[in-house]
Amino acid sequence: MKPGYAFTDWGQTLIQEDGDTLLKCIGKDEIKHSIKGLDLPRIYKLVCTKRTLKKMMAQYRAEPECNASILKEVANLYVDCLKGAPIERIWDSVRNYAAEAIDRLDPAFYEVCHASDDGLDVTILTRSFEGGIKGIVAKLGKGGNLRIDGSTIAGNSTVEDVVIRNQDKAMSLENSMKIRKMDPKQSVYMGDRKDESCIEVAGIFVVPPMETDQFRQYMSSKYGTKVRTPSNRKGEVYRALTMD
Repeated sequence: MKPGYAFTDWGQTLIQEDGDTLLKCIGKDEIKHSIKGLDLPRIYKLVCTKRTLKKMMAQYRAEPECNASILKEVANLYVDCLKGAPIERIWDSVRNYAAEAIDRLDPAFYEVCHASDDGLDVTILTRSFEGGIKGIVAKLGKGGNLRIDGSTIAGNSTVEDVVIRNQDKAMSLENSMKIRKMDPKQSVYMGDRKDESCIEVAGIFVVPPMETDQFRQYMSSKYGTKVRTPSNRKGEVYRALTMD
């Protein structure tokens, strides 16, 4: 039975990053801007934020069970630090990020684009900033049919209005299916080890090629036929997502 729709994670599934890469890009650009303006207090605050972020992301990688709360703290830390920054300046950083991020894309991303262009309903369900992903899609000229459900900036002039979405991935997946009246049995979810709970919601769980062999074996052993473990050989991710 072919699925009617597929969902996929972003960081460490389709691209080599852990969720803070865009924030680092924005922070770096803001430090440069502050240096030009000789804003020493803001430079100090940004540098301290960078150090705190490094510690928090180390905890994020070491303790996957609490990663959602950590990412929320990271985002709040940056929102506080960037208060008052013009939104257009932030979008310039997003565009810089999109240009640099293309080199970190996994081949699986192009398979996802192919599946979407062939008519599969594909949603990137992520805590990452959806504007950055849209920037990458626009740069590549691929994946125009992809849905992107991620965190966003809701305000028009400054960065105070940041909406953090999809902190609990399994709950977000379930809610998305209910809203769109989808049958979970006809769905596929592709995600890394932080998303294991999604296997209780989706019909099939796909372990992305960039995950470790140890995790792939663990998932296959624990969940059996509910799991697909494609490699990055051409077409394998596509077939896993479409159940071909």
